[in-house]
Amino acid sequence: MKYVYLVDGKTVHDIQPGKSKDFPSTSIKDRFSAEYLANCVEVKDSVEVESGWRYDSESGTFSAPPVVETVPAPVEEPVSAAVLEKIHPSAVESLNSRIAEQETRIAALEDENKSLESRLEVLESSGQTTGDATITESEVVK
Repeated sequence: MKYVYLVDGKTVHDIQPGKSKDFPSTSIKDRFSAEYLANCVEVKDSVEVESGWRYDSESGTFSAPPVVETVPAPVEEPVSAAVLEKIHPSAVESLNSRIAEQETRIAALEDENKSLESRLEVLESSGQTTGDATITESEVVK
């Protein structure tokens, strides 16, 4: 015999043999608590059952859970030219303006980074720093 532990009285959580290989002389009632065994169903060793299966208490049978079909995520298609033509020109202008602003900011940050790197090189080559350069906020913000 084996003992099938049920969660919510319907779903198989685990299966315990009546006689343990590790403790062959110890009964299942001595290996597990009464509370645990109260949630178990005793079945013959020949009964096919696996963790995750469902138990029908009326018929005393186990069944595999239903197979859930997965639906593949939709593939995003590129926006067609016809759709792009329908976008209001002011929206396009606004987006282009925002893109230009971001590009300007990126260019300014790249220039600042180059400036800071060259200042750091000068400091390191003159021996004024040991690789742990400190730059004040006033030096960074111009």
